[in-house]
Amino acid sequence: MPNLYITEPGARLEIDGGRIVVALGDDVLVSLPPGRVDTVVMVGRIGLTTPALGVLLDAGIDLLLLDSQGRYRGRLVAERSRNVMLRQQQYRRADDPAFCLTAGRGIVEGKIRWWRMLVFFFSS
Repeated sequence: MPNLYITEPGARLEIDGGRIVVALGDDVLVSLPPGRVDTVVMVGRIGLTTPALGVLLDAGIDLLLLDSQGRYRGRLVAERSRNVMLRQQQYRRADDPAFCLTAGRGIVEGKIRWWRMLVFFFSS
C-alpha cells in the first residue's frame, strides 16, 4: 500500500468521519480511508491531532517524522504494524540461497545494462 507524504507547511493531519484528512486552514487537501495507507510521512511543520494519532495506531499505520530538510527525526510504529508480516517474509527469503543468487544476478545484470546505456549515451 502507498505512503502518505504530508509536506505542506502548516498542514495538519486529523480524522473526520473515520477518514484520514490532511487540511490546511479550512481547505481539505486529502481525505482517504485508513485502509489505503501503510505509512504517513510528515515533513516539516505538520500538525497532528490526538484522535488522528489514535486511528493511525489502531489501524497499524506507522508515522515517520522528518524535519523540513528531510532529515530523520523519529518514527512511531504501531504495535500491530502491517509491515511485520512483510519483514518476516523478507527474512525467510533472505535465508533461501537460491532466491538470493537469483536476486543478486538480477541486480548485477540491471547495473551492467544501466552502465552500458550510460557509456553509449555519453560516447555518442
